[in-house]
Amino acid sequence: MSAVTRPWRRGDSLAGLPVHHDGKEADMSIYYHKRITIIPKLLHLNISDRGWAMSFGTRRAHVTRHSGGHRSASVRLPGGFSWHKSSHRH
Repeated sequence: MSAVTRPWRRGDSLAGLPVHHDGKEADMSIYYHKRITIIPKLLHLNISDRGWAMSFGTRRAHVTRHSGGHRSASVRLPGGFSWHKSSHRH
């Protein structure tokens, strides 16, 4: 009896490696992210391989300023609703 019980389908992996939808093996990427708390529950510095960001506020409502000039603000509301606004420096 074969170990494969059904034919290969799009999205299945080969030998445990991720596969793109076209059946080709996916490239493996490594990312770095570190969150440093400056003031507990209020001010955080986020460092990654793509730059840095400073977040001010709580999990429910906060503003973020990124190294590339991107700014964002978000608010989480009860019932699963949220509001998010972002802008870029020109």
